[in-house]
Amino acid sequence: MSSFIEKFRSVREEMWANKPREIAEALDKSKGYTDSWGSSFFPTLYAWEETVASRNAFLTVRKTMLEADADLNTLKLLTRNLLDLYASYFKMTNMRDTTKLLLEASQEVEKLTSKTELQDLLEELIRYSGRLHYWIEPMMPWEDIIRTFESATS
Repeated sequence: MSSFIEKFRSVREEMWANKPREIAEALDKSKGYTDSWGSSFFPTLYAWEETVASRNAFLTVRKTMLEADADLNTLKLLTRNLLDLYASYFKMTNMRDTTKLLLEASQEVEKLTSKTELQDLLEELIRYSGRLHYWIEPMMPWEDIIRTFESATS
């Protein structure tokens, strides 16, 4: 296992029990991590969406790798492009630690020499984005959003 995957696993295991700093700061308007209206709602909503989307994307790459006869270089290129894409999205949501980690993972993809190594990385990405979602989900005021939507559309 590569040292990066060990580092990634360590970060993910730490966030199993402890809320990540970037999540704790997401609602702190004094940090300035807000949208153009000074609200933390949209950055938080977009971060919520990106954790769902990125996890599904990495699950799809893993499924393709396990079920198809795809070559390693194609899978690596797809993974790297997805990492770069999601890093750009997380950057827009002020998720600085996640952005940095995904960009580092993107650079590490080139060093992978087997599907087993790629699978290890994909497993960490899937678990990481799932756990990140776990921390973001309770921040979303779903009941209020639904109630407001229903009253505005009735």
